[in-house]
Amino acid sequence: YMYNENATSWESNATTDYDWIEETVYYWAAKTDFEELTDNYGTYWKLKSTANPIQRKLKLMTTDEFTNYGYTCKGTAATSTCRVLYHVHSRSGVTTSQSSYITMSPNTTDKSVVDTNNKESNAKKQLEKWYAEKLATKTNAGKSVTAYIVDNTFCNDRSILNPYTKGSYTLNNSYNSGYLLTNHTFYAARTRLLDASQGNKSATLLCANNNDKFSKTAAYGNAKLSYPVGLITADEFALAGGKYNEKNERFYLRTNGYYWTMSPSNFNSPSAFAYEFYVYPSGMMLNNFVSINYGLRAVINLSPSTLITQGDGTVDHPYELTIE
Repeated sequence: YMYNENATSWESNATTDYDWIEETVYYWAAKTDFEELTDNYGTYWKLKSTANPIQRKLKLMTTDEFTNYGYTCKGTAATSTCRVLYHVHSRSGVTTSQSSYITMSPNTTDKSVVDTNNKESNAKKQLEKWYAEKLATKTNAGKSVTAYIVDNTFCNDRSILNPYTKGSYTLNNSYNSGYLLTNHTFYAARTRLLDASQGNKSATLLCANNNDKFSKTAAYGNAKLSYPVGLITADEFALAGGKYNEKNERFYLRTNGYYWTMSPSNFNSPSAFAYEFYVYPSGMMLNNFVSINYGLRAVINLSPSTLITQGDGTVDHPYELTIE
């Protein structure tokens, strides 16, 4: 929901054998031929307009070409861009290559620094814009709509459970760095709701880390919100009766559309993709990487003094509210 954007270009120390990279015609160039650009999702690489790349199958490259043009976006066009720049630096015959990857990594080994909230996600920006336009200036029966709404905690749970133990069951989750690119990271909501065995899945309304408690005031969390609005969490979705990869077409959280939750699922290190849980049109929960264009379904907290005067909460008869 927010993150630390202070990162540097980093090349993995580990190497990976790639057979698939041999058979595709990609554009290859020197590292200096690629420029680092930024968009709403972070840094990406693209060939400079002055670059003079070669277009080859890796296995057909000469030794000199391999030495001088070892970097690729895995792009089949000169205009291709990538979040991860691959460096193929050795090969054995023509069937296997050794490759590392270059991406953006926090320039620290301290996870608490990585979790510092100094950069807003697009989701946060759009929700707060919606609140400002649709609620902040509105009135109802002579009262400001915001009088009905109170500050509370919206949990962007970036904590990690390793190992996960419940009763006699233990999940030996080794994917626990939280940010390092040398392995994957599985976050606590995924561990609780997806990776535990069927009989040991659980959900919680607790938020483990203060940094992840998004609120408007310090009384309820990190005071990083401009307005008291957020998203549903994956745990709240589960406690309301939803399940991962199991549709529920009579579920009240089903909207026939795609919308994000506030809960991170995992970070895939080879692709440098961050995955978040979302709700599928048929009422089930899945996860996908955060650059996908899904919708946002705002969540607010009503004041305890709010009363329902009429309506049953359906589309045809929505609740009508007043303040005691």
